[in-house]
Amino acid sequence: ATTEIYTLSLHDALPILHKAADKDERLDLLNSKKELQEEIRRLKKAIKGSSGVVFRSELKSRRRILRKLGYCAEDGVVGLKGRVACEVDAGHELIIAELIFNGVLKGLDPSVLAALMSCLVYDERGKDSNVKLREELNAPFRSLQEIAKKVATCCSDCRLEIDEEEFVEKFRPGLMEVVYAWTKGAKFADILKMTQGMFEGSIIRCIRRLEELLNQLADSAATIGDTDLQNSAKTAAGMIKRDIVFAASLYL
Repeated sequence: ATTEIYTLSLHDALPILHKAADKDERLDLLNSKKELQEEIRRLKKAIKGSSGVVFRSELKSRRRILRKLGYCAEDGVVGLKGRVACEVDAGHELIIAELIFNGVLKGLDPSVLAALMSCLVYDERGKDSNVKLREELNAPFRSLQEIAKKVATCCSDCRLEIDEEEFVEKFRPGLMEVVYAWTKGAKFADILKMTQGMFEGSIIRCIRRLEELLNQLADSAATIGDTDLQNSAKTAAGMIKRDIVFAASLYL
C-alpha cells in the first residue's frame, strides 16, 4: 500500500495520507516527487528548444553547402545538379552528382562502373586493409576519394560539423574486385573466397543495394541527357542481377 501511494498524484494521495501515522513524512516525499516531476518537464522543454536551435543551424549549413557546390541558386531554386542528385535516394547523392559532373564516370566500362559504385554501398569495417586493386579500378577509386574530400572540405567550410578524414574513409574498396569479378560471370562460391571474412548475407545485401543504386544512377544520367552513362549504368545493373544473389529465396 505504501508504494502505491507514491504512484498517485498529490491530490489523490491526500485522503490516504490523512489516516497515516507518518503522514508528514510521506507528504514531504510526495512534495519532493512533485518538484522532481516539474524539473523533468522543465528540462524536457529546454532540451526540445535547444534541439530546435541546433536543427536550424544545421539546416542553414546544409543550404550553404548546396549553394556553394552549385545544387541550388542563392534564392533556393534547385539547379541541374540538384535535379540530378534528387534522382538518388539510395545514399550519397552529392558524391554521385559530383562524380557525374566532374566526368569521373564518363567512358567507364560497365564492370568498372559497378565496381566503383560498390564503394558507396559497402559498409563493412576493418576488412579491406589489404585490398589490391587492378589498374583499371585504382584510378577511378582515387578520383572518388578526391571527390569525397572536396565534399567534406565544403561541409567544414560551411560550418557543418564533420570529421573530414572519417568521411573520406567511408568510401572503401573492399568489394571492388568482388563486384568486378561478379560482373564477369564469376560464381558466388568464387567471390566468397575473395572476401576477407565477410558473411554471405552481407555480400548479397551489398550487391542488391548496388543494383538499386546503379538504376538510380541511370535515372540521374537521363536527367542531363547523358545516354552513354545511362546505358552503361543499366548494363552494369543487369550484369550483377543474377544467380543466388537475386533469388527469391536462398533455400531454393
